[in-house]
Amino acid sequence: SATATTGDSQKVEEAVNSFGAVGTGDPPKMKEPTLVGATSDSITVKWEAPPPLPSQQLQQQLHVTQFTLFHRSTTGEEALKECFSSGGPDQTEFTLSGLERDTEHCFAVCAGNAISRGPLSEVATFRTKNWVE
Repeated sequence: SATATTGDSQKVEEAVNSFGAVGTGDPPKMKEPTLVGATSDSITVKWEAPPPLPSQQLQQQLHVTQFTLFHRSTTGEEALKECFSSGGPDQTEFTLSGLERDTEHCFAVCAGNAISRGPLSEVATFRTKNWVE
């Protein structure tokens, strides 16, 4: 029978630590969204899925099942509000439309799994264009 070596156990522990709080199953904190493109009334952002876990068992228990995107305008709104939840872990881009021309908008994303939702990413700010295309 095979036994795990100390090195293997350490790798799994490091993966769990980088994935979320040890023992909680929380997804990792993600990198902030990046800009794909902007028009005068919309902004498209994307985000990177966290790397897969090294263990099949951990992958089944803790893998990311969805992403939630949060948004706020820099004018008026104080708190980030949920604006999109993905239908699965492969959906990593979203276009928010109906925005005003030449306005700044803040975005943050978090990963979720069957256990919980992870912490929000850092906030990224993007501006709609000031002309109509």
